[in-house]
Amino acid sequence: MFFLWPQFLWLMLALPLLPAVYLWLLRRRGKQAVRYSSLGTVRAATTGRPWRRHVPPALLFLACAGLMLAA
Repeated sequence: MFFLWPQFLWLMLALPLLPAVYLWLLRRRGKQAVRYSSLGTVRAATTGRPWRRHVPPALLFLACAGLMLAA
């Protein structure tokens, strides 16, 4: 097995930065205030499975890793 462009493998070193940036954005977002007309609606929307909101960024991370390896 060989790589056509082995210099792109250096981009794999940047992959650990993506979860770090994601965690930084999660912490930074807490400073903003949003007004809602009904707190009952907010409580109903936030109950359930809290891990589901992390699925799209995790899939994006895996897709980026696969694309870098494929390149």
